[in-house]
Amino acid sequence: GQENRNGWKNLVVPLIENDWPKERDYRTSASVMAWMRLLYSSGDCFPTAYEAVKKLLVPIDKDDHNLYVFSRDNGDDKSITTSYPELVLDMVCRITPQNLIRRPHTLPKVLALIIESQPSLESDPRYVRLIDLVEKS
Repeated sequence: GQENRNGWKNLVVPLIENDWPKERDYRTSASVMAWMRLLYSSGDCFPTAYEAVKKLLVPIDKDDHNLYVFSRDNGDDKSITTSYPELVLDMVCRITPQNLIRRPHTLPKVLALIIESQPSLESDPRYVRLIDLVEKS
């Protein structure tokens, strides 16, 4: 995707949509972690890549979401979280289980970036659920 003009749209997304297995057996915590790395590397193509990947995301069965990449800035460029706060909120909600044993250490920072970028999301049910989990853990 990165090495080819329109590679995300013309190569990666069709591969995910047409060839990637859709069965539940292939939606694991390990695959979700790999999808998250792919999504982070998609940069400006995040919305397109996320649309293709989101149906493959499931709650991660461990407490470390590996969200640190979504909690930092990229120097002069805006981070994916500040550029696409609602999509990142949706992604985080999809990968977060209903109950946490302990709070992922980067989840509060990602949620803060989301609200800083788009304050109207503070009343979004996905945000309310996640912030409630953070406060309870």
